[in-house]
Amino acid sequence: MPRMLQPRPFEPRKAILVSLVLLAFFAYTYTRKPPPRQWHWQGQTMGTTYSVKVIDRDHRINPDTYQDWQQDLDELLAGLNRQMSTYLADSEISQFNRWASLQPFPVSEAFITVTRAALQLAEATDGALDPTLDPLIELWGFGSRGPTREPSPEAIAAAKENTGYRQITVEGHALRKSRPDVHINVNAIAKGYGADAVLDAFVAQGYSNIFVEIGGEVACRGNNLSGNPWRIGVDIPRPDLPPGEQFAAIIHLDQGGVATSGDYRNFFEDTSGALRSHILNPASGMPAQSDLAAVTVVADSCMIADGMATALFVMGSEQALAWLDQHEGIEAMLQLHTAEKNQFTIRQTPGFGRYVSPATD
Repeated sequence: MPRMLQPRPFEPRKAILVSLVLLAFFAYTYTRKPPPRQWHWQGQTMGTTYSVKVIDRDHRINPDTYQDWQQDLDELLAGLNRQMSTYLADSEISQFNRWASLQPFPVSEAFITVTRAALQLAEATDGALDPTLDPLIELWGFGSRGPTREPSPEAIAAAKENTGYRQITVEGHALRKSRPDVHINVNAIAKGYGADAVLDAFVAQGYSNIFVEIGGEVACRGNNLSGNPWRIGVDIPRPDLPPGEQFAAIIHLDQGGVATSGDYRNFFEDTSGALRSHILNPASGMPAQSDLAAVTVVADSCMIADGMATALFVMGSEQALAWLDQHEGIEAMLQLHTAEKNQFTIRQTPGFGRYVSPATD
């Protein structure tokens, strides 16, 4: 006789358990957010390139808003160029430099902010950073007119007569010069300010994981797509290596700015075979010459890091380290020339170590 199948007895507790598991599964599937996405913008500005990365955790950016951001970024940076580029004849800074009057010259808020910061850094560094070096920059051929050349001592002395950061004052929303032929040049901190401005634009819209790089100067906040602080490579200062080829260290940063100044990118060789850097020493009117090949600075903002990298390079290693020992909020790594070509030693502030890992990481 065939065996009859018997119905399985109903088990309420097991049925409830299965229902709860299914409910939890569907709830998880329904509520689970897709993973964060990184958006990347690139372009040209300030005679160099820019790169912006934003981690979009809430998926607020789509292809349409991506294009809107691209347009906004280009317009923001073009606006800063129209204010502070000495390469544009109709920029605010070019108009101010042609201004022969000693009366106040009205300028935009951003230009005021950058000039005020440059003057404050000049005062803090005893003139190692000086925003009035434009006559000397042009004389050496590192400015808008080029080409690079070695001027006579007489020409250097004449150009120096119209330099000195104390010959510029900020008066409300205007700048005033004390001599008609005083010119300013804020290229030493303009890229840093631009990076900060781009970062602030995204912060204002509620984004918190942002990386901005303009010509090698970086402003960042939050973490990268992996959830770790942003990584910034510090180049070995060899002129025969392209940017990003070999690193002396890797900086890990979740808030602040990073900038590097050195003698290995923008220079020329004079008649004696000596290398002449674009970084000028305000005291001598000559390209800065010291034991330093490069200075990398970490600060609260990219603008401050940018300006301080230049000032510390002008000082030379001993004076720079002494200055850093007396001032808080600035950490730096100095790469020094050695007797062997393309070999460098590193000195750094005690606090710089918390940001870095070996370049092999």
